[in-house]
Amino acid sequence: MSLEAILSNVEKTGNEKSESIQNATKAEIEQKLSETKKNVKEIEKEGKEASSKIVEQMERQQIPAAELEVRRRRLDIQRQILEETHQTVLENLNDIDGDTIRKIYAKLLMKAPQEGVLRCRETDSKMMNELTSDSECWLIDTKQTFDGPGFIVEGDDFRVDYRFETLVGDMWQDNLSEVNGVLFENE
Repeated sequence: MSLEAILSNVEKTGNEKSESIQNATKAEIEQKLSETKKNVKEIEKEGKEASSKIVEQMERQQIPAAELEVRRRRLDIQRQILEETHQTVLENLNDIDGDTIRKIYAKLLMKAPQEGVLRCRETDSKMMNELTSDSECWLIDTKQTFDGPGFIVEGDDFRVDYRFETLVGDMWQDNLSEVNGVLFENE
């Protein structure tokens, strides 16, 4: 065999091996590329599932927290409205006309203990003297520190508070659920 034939045979074998290596490399690259694409799809799927779970978890946590905050704010606003309404009622007590106060005092005096010291504001002293003139049960004291309408009857072992502010406060507490219902029945 001649040198040319040997070189040709070596070249042919080299080309065949080179082509075989290139084909094997292409097949391996295509297989790895296919596996990589498959892994990327799985990672994307896992990422979407993880993201979805995180979103669902955040929704489960955030929505109730937001609803709780809304309820808390609504209750705070309702509490403020109740306080303002109560304060308005107390302020309106000072605007009651004299005839109405006289009638209220007469009814309260019928319920009051028939002994002790009757304490009232100075502006009501004349009216109280007139209302109690038939009775010698009470000693009337007009040097009081309270400003609103009403009176207090005190004895050695009792104290009964008939100040309008106290009576309204007691009624307010006793009827708070009804007041709440009237003010917020549509909510």
